[in-house]
Amino acid sequence: MKDFLKAFDKVIGYDDEKRKLMPICDMMRNFDKYKKLGVVMPSGALLQGEPGFGKTLLAKCFIEACGVPYFLCRKDKPDGAFIDHMKKCFDDAVAAAPAIVFLDDMDKFANEDEDHRNAEEYVAVQSCIDNVKGKNVFVIATTNELDKLPESLLRAGRFDINLIIQGLDKEEQIQLIKHFLKSKSFLEEIPPEQIQNIIGGWVSCAELEKIINDAAIKVAFENRTTVNREDIIFACLNHHFGGAATARTCSEERRRRMAYHEAGHVVVREVLDPNVVNLVSIKSYKSSSDGITCYFNDGEAKTFESIINQVCGALGGKASTEIVFKEIDTGTWSDLNMAKNTIEKLRDRNAAFGFEYQTEWHTSESTRKKAEDILSTEMNKCYDKAKAVIMEHRDFLDAVAEALLEKETLFSTDIGEIKQRLNLH
Repeated sequence: MKDFLKAFDKVIGYDDEKRKLMPICDMMRNFDKYKKLGVVMPSGALLQGEPGFGKTLLAKCFIEACGVPYFLCRKDKPDGAFIDHMKKCFDDAVAAAPAIVFLDDMDKFANEDEDHRNAEEYVAVQSCIDNVKGKNVFVIATTNELDKLPESLLRAGRFDINLIIQGLDKEEQIQLIKHFLKSKSFLEEIPPEQIQNIIGGWVSCAELEKIINDAAIKVAFENRTTVNREDIIFACLNHHFGGAATARTCSEERRRRMAYHEAGHVVVREVLDPNVVNLVSIKSYKSSSDGITCYFNDGEAKTFESIINQVCGALGGKASTEIVFKEIDTGTWSDLNMAKNTIEKLRDRNAAFGFEYQTEWHTSESTRKKAEDILSTEMNKCYDKAKAVIMEHRDFLDAVAEALLEKETLFSTDIGEIKQRLNLH
């Protein structure tokens, strides 16, 4: 690898995305050899994706690898002054060419309403990009919400390279965890694979860093010099619940109901989609007093079957409570809402139950009635499936509930041990 491309080593993962940017870095440094082949400098690259996944870091590493002057444009001024600042960035880049203009968080450039794709800020961006064509100026931009930007801005000739920056895979997450652990000098060696297993799949780079840092803060505050599994568990629960644990206690009967409710989620998902649960807890937190079950999410597109299994899992808590305690579970609002929304998306966005049920296409009373019937029919099917799974695996349900009552929080390794003990695969 050329020495200047080692700047990309600061970014863990995203190898395909880095490979697409590397030729531009070489072109910025050695444009003559490309010019001899009739190459035209691409206008720009757009890095899109959810917040915290490393778009800005990747853009900064790209700029470093290019080794040319760059001009940062971020919305930190009133509208009129911001447009003037943007134009000045482009003018300065032309004067310093070869150079780069970095448009960070471009979807935040205009914010006067929800649909501001024709805002003057975006008109100015388009004009500025067009004005620097052929002047050895490259534009790199980041955005969290692509749908906030006008299609005319996204077309080829303005942003010729469009990269989706999303979740790291398991091995990349482990490498990133190793990187974050290196900066915590007082941490004992904890297998990063174990930390990744506790944290679970679809989390951003920023979230990974925060979880590890929160664990380190706890250790330092308690005047200790090593971090243990419980510290990571504490940080993970803080992250998942969004708040600190409360001193509030509940009755043993309440704890038992919570344990069986969460165990219902675990059993249904683990039977239908093995090894998908990464955390289940009945701890009381200020933001949640009803327990929580979290699942691995690798960010990949799901099949129809796996999505239906998610609905069954969401209804598993209700099914478990009503099987074990023989009464209606009154703590299922969020579960039911998630299940309902998922079925509605399958019906309306994917025509999963037939084109005639598309409520977004037809608005007649009969169509709405059919759509409502589909929703209730599919919800009942998923609930019946969840009940059948729980009744068939009652020993698994009891074992998970008892483990929750004892430990309060279980991770995938704990659930795996229970399954192994019961010869479940």
